[in-house]
Amino acid sequence: MVLWIVAALVLLTTATISLARGNTQWATKMVEKSQARAVAEGGVWLLISEFETNVAIKDGSAMTYQIGAGSVVASAERESGRVDLNRAKPEVIAFLVESVIVERTEARDLIDAILDWRDRDDIKREFGAEDAYYQQLYPPYRAKNGPFNAIAELRLVRGVTETVYQQLKPRITVLAHSATLDKNLRDKEGASIRKNTQTLPGRTDEPDEVDLRRIFSTGGPPIYRVKCTGTVGETTSTITAVVEINPNEKEPNRVLSWEEA
Repeated sequence: MVLWIVAALVLLTTATISLARGNTQWATKMVEKSQARAVAEGGVWLLISEFETNVAIKDGSAMTYQIGAGSVVASAERESGRVDLNRAKPEVIAFLVESVIVERTEARDLIDAILDWRDRDDIKREFGAEDAYYQQLYPPYRAKNGPFNAIAELRLVRGVTETVYQQLKPRITVLAHSATLDKNLRDKEGASIRKNTQTLPGRTDEPDEVDLRRIFSTGGPPIYRVKCTGTVGETTSTITAVVEINPNEKEPNRVLSWEEA
């Protein structure tokens, strides 16, 4: 009987110690996660503070900072070079779509569908889509007839397959300034796309790699997508922020979006 009691006490003690160790490890992870998040946020502000003095940042080079017990890898990508789905003119939307879809009928239909989705009326364009189409789907939904709230919303538009979405994703935004076509670059680099199903000079079957950032020009202060990953111990935290950098020191920089992962 005594042996059974001793054995039970040993098992209970072992379980208690294991639970205590588990709680300690969990608490340590939570502390590291909080520290990593703070380090990542510090990286965002450090990168922004160096925009006007460090040319490498504007070129997209990754910067590494030591902050306290952690480190952060930070980089910036020009958001203003993307096409704003809400503010771009129809000709810009057309050029964007034609850069990834070479089949003319398919591209034509998608261009009108995007314009129908974002406009404020329910009048269907010649090749577009309004409620009559979306209500037949399962589950049914309505055309937005308003601005895109996020680029992922493009997936709801008729004709946007996952392949098309992934090709468009790095080229679009809902936060940049209005885009217009740079006529000289458009005529030089994009004529073959707009004319027919040919690809760009020197290209074979990869129209999805057209460098739209060279073809589109934008107005207003530059906007950058800043990505910072903070690391403390074995724990990481990533913050992605879209920031409007105002060169006028009297005007503050503006954070347009902030995502944590």
